[in-house]
Amino acid sequence: MVFVRRTWLIALPPILLAGLVPSAIAISSVQAVGGTGVYGGWSLNAGSSNSGVLNLGSNVNGFLVPAASWSSSASSVTFPTGASTWLGPTTPFGSYFGSSQNRAYMNQGTAPSAQPSVITYTFSTVTPSGTWGFALGDIDADKVKISAEDPLGNAVDVSGWYESSFNYCNVSPKPSGCPAGSNTDTPVWDPATATLVGNGADTSGAAAWFMPTASIKTLTFTFTRLTGIPVYQTWIAVDEASGPSPSPTPTSESPTPSPTSSSASPSPTSSSASPSPTSSSASPSPTSSSASPSP
Repeated sequence: MVFVRRTWLIALPPILLAGLVPSAIAISSVQAVGGTGVYGGWSLNAGSSNSGVLNLGSNVNGFLVPAASWSSSASSVTFPTGASTWLGPTTPFGSYFGSSQNRAYMNQGTAPSAQPSVITYTFSTVTPSGTWGFALGDIDADKVKISAEDPLGNAVDVSGWYESSFNYCNVSPKPSGCPAGSNTDTPVWDPATATLVGNGADTSGAAAWFMPTASIKTLTFTFTRLTGIPVYQTWIAVDEASGPSPSPTPTSESPTPSPTSSSASPSPTSSSASPSPTSSSASPSPTSSSASPSP
């Protein structure tokens, strides 16, 4: 796969983000280190340990602020700092969006009694497609089923979102939280069931990444234990340079112009017939832009 880097300037208004997110723990979205994307930040709702919001930068990348609300049935949801567990610049995800070092990520496990946990992101507006992605890490003694819905509640085919599997402990620079030695375990994507499946043993660094190719309203991860007491990690990032800005639907305030009498036809003569309107100067009509949706 060939990755294309782009460079741009962005402005993230922290006051705006803080003012719109009444939370107990706020983690702002942050520009990736030397990369092409912005990593999302999660916030817990005040008084809650398993629901909150997700921020993905400012309103210039196809997402609103906040980008989504989320709710999880996991027994524990935490946000490690990314200081010792991260996606390096030589991983596939890090190569595209930039390193996630020192960028917080979401860490969660099963529901009570080791039952499958479910987290659903409900986006504030329909998402763009092809400009953002997510990575799921520590997929070894567990599996994650991915599902999504469009604004009408119809299921969206996610089987083609898979990009590749990798091991973030088998690269250089290696995160300090990775064990010494070789780490080559990777999960397997099953497109028939839209499930990322680990090998059943507890390892380190097994991960995969995805890029949605359709606009969606909800995104759901269903996490199931295979052995032991597993947890998994989530990173979400957006390429802020290429995403469209959310825009309102055109209204009647900009009516379609019509021909006026200010350019009356000249008096007919034998050498010049009166001009008549032609299709080459058709009246423009409003168009609609693409609306949006460790340590």
